[in-house]
Amino acid sequence: MEYFTIDKTGMKEINTLAILNVIREMGPISKADISRELGLNAATVSSNCSDLETRGIVKAVREGVSTGGRKPTLMDLNAEKVVIIAVSLERNGMRIGRMDLNGHFTDIRSLSYERGRQLWAVFDVLGSVIDREKELIEAAGEILLGIGCAIDGLVNTETGYVRRAKDFQWREVEFGKIMRDRFKTHVYISGMGSAMAIAERLYGAGSDCDNFVHIHIGEGIYTGVYINGTPYAGFNFGACNVGHHKVSSETIKCTCGKSGCFEAVATYSGIVTRFVNRLEEGEVNKLLEYIQYDMANVNADMIYNMALQGNPIAQQIIRDTGRYIGRGLGVIVNMLNPEKIFISGIYDAHNIMNRNINKHLAHSSIDKNLYQVYVGESGIQRNQALTGAGAVVVDKLMRGHIR
Repeated sequence: MEYFTIDKTGMKEINTLAILNVIREMGPISKADISRELGLNAATVSSNCSDLETRGIVKAVREGVSTGGRKPTLMDLNAEKVVIIAVSLERNGMRIGRMDLNGHFTDIRSLSYERGRQLWAVFDVLGSVIDREKELIEAAGEILLGIGCAIDGLVNTETGYVRRAKDFQWREVEFGKIMRDRFKTHVYISGMGSAMAIAERLYGAGSDCDNFVHIHIGEGIYTGVYINGTPYAGFNFGACNVGHHKVSSETIKCTCGKSGCFEAVATYSGIVTRFVNRLEEGEVNKLLEYIQYDMANVNADMIYNMALQGNPIAQQIIRDTGRYIGRGLGVIVNMLNPEKIFISGIYDAHNIMNRNINKHLAHSSIDKNLYQVYVGESGIQRNQALTGAGAVVVDKLMRGHIR
């Protein structure tokens, strides 16, 4: 058996994080109530709260109700003062933003991969932008809690080790260590799906639910799972990867090499491919004229709008998308039996495809598993990946995972 020892500094940091978590979840709250909640003595709580207040992380907001003696001072997070640098490495570009503890962004930058997707090229861009963000944080007198990064890949969330990231052709990369060594602060790396689920739990519709699945259907399909109030990543951090489950007889090839995968047919690119494939010669000519002969102008939003305007081919494509989503969700229901499923991204088109989602979800699910499962929109409508990246830092630090 292996034993670990913790010195006074380490214990103080653990206690501080525990206190921060209680204040985040229950604030405004008195020091006495924090002491009772955590089982810590009053002197320890008072000392840690004073340190947090001096650093500007928490603040006294008002007096509470007296229970016989002096009125207690209620403490709350100084949420706007403490910030996180959030990074999302997405398929079509990287995004970097500064997020406060309430999930609000004050600065978001979108950058391309014009220098390439090799590790050195991505890191070169990240380095200069993050350095600038750190300078702005220091100049504003804010406190950097850490850096969070969400990436489309298979990631060991405990170490930040990227086992595979297909879009970047990365394998076995110590990305978290590289980031920590470079920026000298807490850094947490997560797969895109897990990060979005954590954001749903902290800032979205999953705050009151211990067993749920968040699925984002956009440029790719990203799934994150909560079981008993804890993010579940699986043995090799690849749990609930339903994007490569076959949901269609369509011959559209997936990045995994198979055809008819959920990710191949139901994502933005899948919608465009299926729409273009359905067009006949006369319809192609009309479409080309409509998009000014630039196929880059054909996108999922345009097809949604055409469906809303009554275009029969676009309507069928969106209805088929609902069918594929229903089948994909059926796999999740049968596999995990969650209490709720939250959908972001493509679900904005729910008014056309909702009926087919429900129909094929019911057809694909075991009755008892589907019983009372709520399926609906995510509580986070914008910046899901970037919010997820920031949420990973909040979640890890509040759970006491110090690195």
